[in-house]
Amino acid sequence: VWPCADERVDAALCELRRIVPSCLFNRGGDVAEHFTRSPRRGRDSIDGDHAWQKCGETMNVVIAAGGTSGHVYPAVALAQEFQRQRPGTRISFVGTSRGIERKVLAHEGFELDLIGAQPVMGKRLLDALKGLVALPRGLWQSIGIVRRRRADLVVGIGGYSSPPVIAAAFLLGVPRVIL
Repeated sequence: VWPCADERVDAALCELRRIVPSCLFNRGGDVAEHFTRSPRRGRDSIDGDHAWQKCGETMNVVIAAGGTSGHVYPAVALAQEFQRQRPGTRISFVGTSRGIERKVLAHEGFELDLIGAQPVMGKRLLDALKGLVALPRGLWQSIGIVRRRRADLVVGIGGYSSPPVIAAAFLLGVPRVIL
């Protein structure tokens, strides 16, 4: 008998367990304390002894979410939980000027970096092509944001701003989670 959907382990938790060294996962405290600046970058930098420095350092999290409240408000809740668990955490968001994220994040007190992403799915052919043409520019802008923010973790929560930011994190070797 398969458990109900709300009784299974979240895919995001499985991804966090893969990223966070297992020796740190069962020490008590919270998972967020283990995402600190890595002394070296690259795809091979996630290993138990070298990937995470001391927990006293500030963690930088970049969250890509936007477009609708269904993406933005869960992202705000996640950011607030990161800050509740570890008050020194620096959170920044990536979105577009077209969604509601500008108003919501200004009200909540979070920084927002804008990229030139456009929707692709569910659009007419011409609009989808415009979205595909905008993708390289959005990726280039996202690479700059992830570098400038010195991201320790990138979280994609949805909307058309998430794919370029997650791809930038992949290219830069930054741990990433898609929710």
